[in-house]
Amino acid sequence: MLRSKVLDFAISRGVKLTLALLCASAFAISGCDTSDAASAEQHLQRATEYRDQGDLRAAVIELKNALQKEPQNAEARWQLGQTYVALGQAAAATKELERAQELGYQSEELTVQLLEALLLQGNFQKVLATLAEINSGETDPRLLILSARAQLGLGQIEEAEEAFRAVLETTSGSTEARLGLAGVAVDRRDLDEAERQANLAL
Repeated sequence: MLRSKVLDFAISRGVKLTLALLCASAFAISGCDTSDAASAEQHLQRATEYRDQGDLRAAVIELKNALQKEPQNAEARWQLGQTYVALGQAAAATKELERAQELGYQSEELTVQLLEALLLQGNFQKVLATLAEINSGETDPRLLILSARAQLGLGQIEEAEEAFRAVLETTSGSTEARLGLAGVAVDRRDLDEAERQANLAL
């Protein structure tokens, strides 16, 4: 009888100890994995940190995590679209940027990034049509450069050169304008001028 009670007691203590260890392990695991506990805002902050470090793919993961928490988060959609542009993933960028617009995110930079995505896809005519609707390409150097790049893509060499030079009149240190003029020179088979403009850009 006494032996039986001792065995029952030992088994009972063993079960309790096992349960305690299991609970502790579960707690430790949940404590280490904070992805479920992190808020959308925290994921956005991490994405910003990764972008600043140049780790764009890690930023994409964090932004997708944020959107899992809040699918209607316009800021996350905007940042994801912007990151996709930087990665050269034009179709995905366009999708996210347009979704950000639908959710109410409005900024001139978003328009610039959308046009960048269109350029990456070779949709030069749509870029020019969009800029014509905006009707501010002559005053904003960034939009003027986008227009010039689209014209260069369509083989409109004279117009592209004029636009790039117009940017340099107001922003003499524009690397993009210099590189654009290098592209114009390449199209004209003027490799000396292309090299000169590239060196000025550098």
